[in-house]
Amino acid sequence: MTEVIPGKPRSLFERLSQRRHQLPEQGEITLHRRRVYILPTRYGLTFSLLLLLMLVGSINYNNNLGYAFTFLFGSITTLSMLFTHRNIHGLGLRVAQPEPVFATSRAYIDIHLRGNGRYRFAIQLQTDESGHHETDVGKDTRKIRLDLPATTRGLHRLPRIKCFTEYPYGLFHAWSWITPAERLLVYPAPELTAPPLVSRGEGESRSSGGHPGGRDDFHGLRDYRHGDPRSHIAWKREARHGDLVVKLFAGQIGQSLIIDWSMTEGLPTETRLSRLARWILDAANEGLAYGLVMPGKTIDPATGEAHMHACLKALALFDNEDRP
Repeated sequence: MTEVIPGKPRSLFERLSQRRHQLPEQGEITLHRRRVYILPTRYGLTFSLLLLLMLVGSINYNNNLGYAFTFLFGSITTLSMLFTHRNIHGLGLRVAQPEPVFATSRAYIDIHLRGNGRYRFAIQLQTDESGHHETDVGKDTRKIRLDLPATTRGLHRLPRIKCFTEYPYGLFHAWSWITPAERLLVYPAPELTAPPLVSRGEGESRSSGGHPGGRDDFHGLRDYRHGDPRSHIAWKREARHGDLVVKLFAGQIGQSLIIDWSMTEGLPTETRLSRLARWILDAANEGLAYGLVMPGKTIDPATGEAHMHACLKALALFDNEDRP
C-alpha cells in the first residue's frame, strides 16, 4: 500500500528544517520562534549583491549620495526581514479531520488559520501534491482547503504541510512545517461495470426474473446498470424520453440482503473490494437493509448513512498495513 507522504523539499535548508518536526501534532499549532525559519530569496540575494556593489562604488568614488542610497536600502532590507518573520511568527493553525473519499478521487484538507491578535498578509500553505494556496488572515479565522490525490484505499497519514510567507517585498522566505496527526480514510473505488446486486440470502431472496418474492407493488425507478434483467426495464419511458431506467418493486425495498465476500470468489482482492463497494452503494441507494460478511468481520443488516460508511470502512481497512 502506498502512503500519502510529502515529496522532497525544495532546498537543503528545508530538508534540514524538516527533520526537527516529524512527530504528528494534534489540535491548534502555534508557530513560535523555534519552529520558524527564514532565508533570503533569489531576489533578496540579488538585491544584497547590488547593495554591496553600490557600497564599493561609493567608497571608491567617495560619493555621499551613493552612501545615502546604500544605507537607506540596506535599512529597508533589514526591516523587510523583520516584517517577514513577524508575519508568520505566532500564527495559529488547526487541521480539520478530512472526510472519507473513494480511491482515484480527490481528498480535501481544511486548515483553519488564526492571527492571534495580529493581521497576517500573504500566508501560503502547500504540500508537494497540492500546490500552494494564499490568503490574508485578519481578526477572524480563515480557512484554506488543500486537495490531494487519493490513489489507494486504506488509512493514510496526511502529508507534511509547509506554511510560508514572503511578505512584504519578496526578499526573504520564512517558513515552518506542520505534521498533522489526522488520518485520511480512502474507500475502495466502486466498480463501474459490476453485475446487479445479488444477496447470499437472508429472508426473501431476489430472483433473476419476474418480480422479487412475488410482491409486485411498483416503488420507483433508477438508472439502468449493466446486468439488470431486461424484464425490469421501463421500455415505455425509454421510447418516450430515451432514458434507460429499471423498475423497483416493494419486494426489493423491504428485503434484507447479505453482501458476502464469497460472492466475488475468483477475482483479485482489489477487484473484489471494488465490487462489494458498488453493491453497498447500490443497496443504500435502493433503501435496502443489508449486511456485510468479510473474512474476520461481520456487520449485521441495517440501513442508513452511518451503516453504509461502516461497511465501506471495513472494505477500506481490509488487510490494511498502517506503516509508520
